[in-house]
Amino acid sequence: MAQLSTIPDEIAMFMSNNPMNHESLPDVINLAFSGEPKPEAWHVRPATKQVIRGFNKLAPVTVMLPLETWRKLLKKNDICLWNQALKDGYIHIHGDKNASEAVSRIFSSTQNTVETEIE
Repeated sequence: MAQLSTIPDEIAMFMSNNPMNHESLPDVINLAFSGEPKPEAWHVRPATKQVIRGFNKLAPVTVMLPLETWRKLLKKNDICLWNQALKDGYIHIHGDKNASEAVSRIFSSTQNTVETEIE
């Protein structure tokens, strides 16, 4: 029987699969997942790839998206789909302007975005 991945495992996999400029990212990023069975809150330290349960009040930015959308995008592992999800409002980034812009670049792509449904 296959082992179910946990949210921290999924976040770690996302961070290892996507190149990040750690110098431009804030020290801490909050992640909020809505959905079943209850909302999940985590915070990440990108430089060390540390994933911790709960929000960090000192984090200058919060990324919010439905857990189901997160898992679908993670499974497809296509940066164009992440970029489209951000543009379509599936992914919300709130907080300090500079930190929000730096975090949004994680989901950006210089390639042409393919018009594909996330669902």
